[in-house]
Amino acid sequence: DIDWDRWLGPAPWQPYNPGRCDGNYGTSGNSWRSYYDYSGGSLTDWGAHHFGGAIFAADLRELQPSKVTYHPAAADGKTPAYVSLTYPNRVELCHNRPASLRPQEGPSLDHRGSVVLHGDGKAKAAKTVPLYRDGERSIYGDFLACVKSRQRPFRDIERAVNTMTAPHMIGIAYRLERSLVWDRASQQFRGDTEANRLLDRARREPWVL
Repeated sequence: DIDWDRWLGPAPWQPYNPGRCDGNYGTSGNSWRSYYDYSGGSLTDWGAHHFGGAIFAADLRELQPSKVTYHPAAADGKTPAYVSLTYPNRVELCHNRPASLRPQEGPSLDHRGSVVLHGDGKAKAAKTVPLYRDGERSIYGDFLACVKSRQRPFRDIERAVNTMTAPHMIGIAYRLERSLVWDRASQQFRGDTEANRLLDRARREPWVL
């Protein structure tokens, strides 16, 4: 049995639907990950992993994007829409950018590390993203060690917020189909009320903050 009211918690009331309480990784209506009431979809779900590694490789963990640019799909339908993030140090991080638009030379990143390419496609330098702090075999071990040492955890909450800001901004740009400017100090988009409404949601009684 399931207490449907408690399962929904602060989310908007909906009639019972088994697809809204299944924990699989589908995004076609058969998992809670499919609904904006509970999730940002696979973009924010997997974004914590894939964007996290790319952000670490590009030395962006202490930063948040300053703007997100929406690139609409080509009129001929051959090039899909994609989104790019620009950081204060002018580093650009892209989601879903078509291969034909990717640079042929310079640094290339993914969630496991970075590689610098020559124009002929041959690698000349590479950097692997460490998963944990030296001497530790898991994020849990690192956290427990930091409880004792009072050091900053390898993946602490502030860096996690910086990382997750990226996929959330990308998701909002896709939903609104427009570019946005981010103000880190206020944690708001500048001059865009509609975008700012998507940063949070109303909570159903009695699950309110």
